[in-house]
Amino acid sequence: MGSPTNWLIDDGHMVSIGDYVALDLDCDAVGRIVEVCGDHTGRPVVEVTEGRRAGKKIAVWPSQILLRVTR
Repeated sequence: MGSPTNWLIDDGHMVSIGDYVALDLDCDAVGRIVEVCGDHTGRPVVEVTEGRRAGKKIAVWPSQILLRVTR
């Protein structure tokens, strides 16, 4: 659950737009939450900054966010 700009991730913490997060997409995927997906799901869109998909914006499910990364 969460609000349109806050998401509860599997480790029990909340993340929001602007947070850097580790993703379960690849072994080293890290990115920054930049917006809310425009469809009916309200998923966060992450701009991947590290890993194989660096430079891409990807809509992810909150369960795909492993943890918030401190920068």
